[in-house]
Formats: sequence, C-alpha cells, structure tokens
Amino acid sequence: MEKIFDKSFEHKIWSVGHFIDEQNTFLWIETNNNSIVQWFSLSLLSKVIKEIPAPQNNSKPLNWITSRGSIGIFSKLKSSKNPGIECLEAYDLRTGHLIYQIPCQYWFETKEEAINIEIDKKKYWLDLLTGQFQDEFSLTNTQQINSLFVQNPEHYEESQPYFKEFQDFFLLTFKEKIAKGIDYWEGKEKLIFSYYIYDKGWKNYLKICDSDFVIEHQELISEGDLIGYNTFQIIENQLIYVKNKQQIVVYEY
Repeated sequence: MEKIFDKSFEHKIWSVGHFIDEQNTFLWIETNNNSIVQWFSLSLLSKVIKEIPAPQNNSKPLNWITSRGSIGIFSKLKSSKNPGIECLEAYDLRTGHLIYQIPCQYWFETKEEAINIEIDKKKYWLDLLTGQFQDEFSLTNTQQINSLFVQNPEHYEESQPYFKEFQDFFLLTFKEKIAKGIDYWEGKEKLIFSYYIYDKGWKNYLKICDSDFVIEHQELISEGDLIGYNTFQIIENQLIYVKNKQQIVVYEY
C-alpha cells in the first residue's frame, strides 16, 4: 500500500462523506470550530481540495446519511434538549445549495436511489434525487448515475457478540489487549483493523495486514475516551481515514 494523500485542516473534522460529479469521485469533508462550519470537497483523482459554501446560522447539527450523484443526504437533528430527527435535507455538494427539505421522525434504510423514512408513524420511500415520494415497487434507476464502490468496515463494540473473539485473536496473534470496540474490513488480500488499547489513556490504532496476518502498516490515529464508528472506509481502491481529528489520509492499494 502506498500513501498518496495527507492533509491537515485548520479545524477539527466533524464528518466525512462522498459523492460523484460526472466521472470524478469526491470526498465531502465538514470541519467545525465553535459552531463555525466549513465544507470542503477533495477529488480522489486529482487530490485538489475546494471549499464548498456550507449552511450557516444553523444551530442544529446535520448528520451525513448517503449520497446520490452529487447530492448529499443529511438528517437534521432537533435541539439537544429534544433528541431525535427534525427533517431530512439534501444539498448539492458542488455548490452547497439546499435541494429539498422533508420533515420526518426517523429513517430506516437506504437503497441506491431512495431512503425509507417515517412521517407521523407512517413509512414512505423518498427518491434521493428529487425528494418525491415513491412506491417501493416502482423504484427504478430511471436516471442513470455512476455508482461508487464504497465499503465500510464491520463495527463491533465490547458489549456485542464476536468482540471476545477479536480480543482473543489480537492477544494471541499480536500480543495486544484490545477493548472498547473494533472496526474490521476483510478484502481479497488485505485485512484492516481499527481498534482501541488503554496505555495511559485510550488510543485508537489502525493496522493493515496481509492474509497471513503479517503487519504491513500500523499507526496511532487518535487518542481520547470517545469511540469512533466507521473510523475508515474503502472507496474504489483507496483507504481513507481521519487521523488526529484534523487530518485526512489516503492510501492506495
């Protein structure tokens, strides 16, 4: 594996997503500093970073869900005193323009072209491109859009089944005592782990191995008490992760 990109941002990285514009694949990156939100796009082809106009004067957080073409889909949360979803919002990630806003209470699953949401205790399918309601059985790719080959790791926390097996495996194979949680991805020739060890504080390590568990790369990617979810992702043939909360790192394999 070869490192092909490493960039530190001025402020903490809050969220990372992905989208397509024509034939180019991009990361969407959100940074946050005392409620000052900035959005950026990173071309995975040219590695050029551009700032995108981000929604301002918005005290309610947006959580990334998915994308369709160049449109990013987010859930807008209620205030912290009233946890839950207020609505879905879709933005053109090339321009930062709001495309549509749909009030809803929950979302359940996504398909390539639609998302299943709940409004007033009724479930509906919503077309990701248009924001129009659809019958589940009529969903078709009427508008052809290039799709991304995105893979997220399996996530296991200490209280869940199979985590004990990972603990035993790490102790036997690497002489490491892991805890809290682990993200795990298995490719044809690579295994990638993101895991936690207590060493004068909690530390999150990334480990890349071949199929015989020979370590090819290992590094400390964050420190702190919080546990990450989907701490890395595979897009096409590139491994992408956030390091030290302000750094985007990309490896090609």
